[in-house]
Amino acid sequence: LVRSRADTVDTVLRLIWNRYPFSDSADIALIAVGGYGRGELHPHSDIDLLILTRAGIEDSWHEDLGAFVTLLWDLRLDIGHSV
Repeated sequence: LVRSRADTVDTVLRLIWNRYPFSDSADIALIAVGGYGRGELHPHSDIDLLILTRAGIEDSWHEDLGAFVTLLWDLRLDIGHSV
């Protein structure tokens, strides 16, 4: 059950991430960490994400990254994130 839940969240996050132009860049990555990163997403656990960049956040990404995180909150996903 916890593996299936993590897989479902992976699919949702991948679809959302790929909507934004920064997703084509090799200089930014969305990384699952914590229990979710291990594929163990228990009910009521937060979804720990790391947005990792090669050399800082490009100016053109600020608005889209904010929209990405806001959309996750709007979907009522319990997100723990770091950049």
